[in-house]
Amino acid sequence: MHPVRLTQVPAGEAVGALIDHVRPVLVECGEESTVSAAWQRLLTRGSGAEEQRFWAVDGVAAVVAGAVEATLA
Repeated sequence: MHPVRLTQVPAGEAVGALIDHVRPVLVECGEESTVSAAWQRLLTRGSGAEEQRFWAVDGVAAVVAGAVEATLA
C-alpha cells in the first residue's frame, strides 16, 4: 500500500515512498544515510531469506557458513 496515495503498489515502491515521506525526520535524527544504505542493500542483494535459499543449493552447511559470513561482514 502506497503510504501517501493509499493505493496498492509493489512492495518496493511502497517502501521507497515511505522512506521519501519520512526523509526529513530521518535527516533530522541523523538516520537518513543508514536507512538509505540498508534499503539500497536490500534492493541489490535481496532479503536474508533469498540469500539462504541461494546458499541452500549447496546444503545446510553452506547456509550456516553464508549466514556466519554475512553476520561478521
